Amino acid sequence: MEQTFRQLLNRLPASAVGYQVECKYWIARALAAQGRTEEARQLAAAALAQSRLRQAELEVESALEDFATIRQWLATLLEQTP
Repeated sequence: MEQTFRQLLNRLPASAVGYQVECKYWIARALAAQGRTEEARQLAAAALAQSRLRQAELEVESALEDFATIRQWLATLLEQTP
């Protein structure tokens, strides 16, 4: 899963902030599941910071989850990852 989302992240244009943030969430979640908690925390924190740059009026919501949910999941991941 980590590799798939990293590949997708590398193909996304700079303007696709929401999709980048979502990819980073899934990568961070995979890292946490592997016990790589520091990497997971760093990536989740970076994704949460990047999420503030998203211009909702210029992006379509993800087909999987809305952006507010992804931001909440990132915050929860940060809280739960030591």
